[in-house]
Amino acid sequence: MGDGAPMEAVAGWADSSLSSNSFTGKLPSFQSWKQLEKLELEASGFEGPIPRDISLLRNLTELRITDLNGGGPSDFPSLDGMTKMQNL
Repeated sequence: MGDGAPMEAVAGWADSSLSSNSFTGKLPSFQSWKQLEKLELEASGFEGPIPRDISLLRNLTELRITDLNGGGPSDFPSLDGMTKMQNL
């Protein structure tokens, strides 16, 4: 993915489906994606673990994450602050 510039573009989106792609490397930080309402990362090619800052996405109503490559077992970050979540 290079220097991360493509992922920085996501910061202005409300809906992001990064599914069925051939990304490589670890999942990016979600710190600047706070306005996202829907995030899909299914068979994206990314590696785990899921960054803890996913909990900053307090506007999410839908989250779908499947088929992360590698990374081994890890704890799923707390989603307690995501009070708008409808579909997980």
